[in-house]
Amino acid sequence: MKILKYILAFLFGAFAGLFIYLDLAAILFRDPPVWFVLTSFFGGWGLTTYWVLRGTKTLSEMLARSFLVSAILSFGFAPATLFLATKSVDTGGSDAEVIGSLIGGGLVSGFGITISLLFTFLSLVGYGLVKLFNRENRVPDSNLVACDFCAEPVRKAAKKCRHCGEFLQSVKSETSEALEERGLER
Repeated sequence: MKILKYILAFLFGAFAGLFIYLDLAAILFRDPPVWFVLTSFFGGWGLTTYWVLRGTKTLSEMLARSFLVSAILSFGFAPATLFLATKSVDTGGSDAEVIGSLIGGGLVSGFGITISLLFTFLSLVGYGLVKLFNRENRVPDSNLVACDFCAEPVRKAAKKCRHCGEFLQSVKSETSEALEERGLER
């Protein structure tokens, strides 16, 4: 299971590096230089992989972080497509070319914003599902103790286990002590 965590983090880091490169290239450059491509892609890959793995003990913790990073990167794709669409608008031609360029830029930005919001929503749904089905991250309740018979958690004040139906030891000893104090036997 541990190797799966590292493989998934490595693959997610590559995905995040690609998104970081695309976002920054769309905003900063018309034709990005090679050094920028390598730096933003591999730097984003390495930093994202490190951050997703740092301090996570379980696969579900790593997946939850990955979905959150994915939501942030997907949301950042919307302004990047706006910048890309405005850079592609050509105002130097005839009126028909300018209008066609504006329509094309509008379609590209609308499509990019839609995809960005869709991926952001799906990433947040993925995060919610990981947290919903994650049983490893539950904080143990201080009012719970393990049943002596089935080891399932029950409340300290419970007299009978709701899982197996047995009476709890602490209740048996308290009941027998109370009977002895009254002079009665069980």
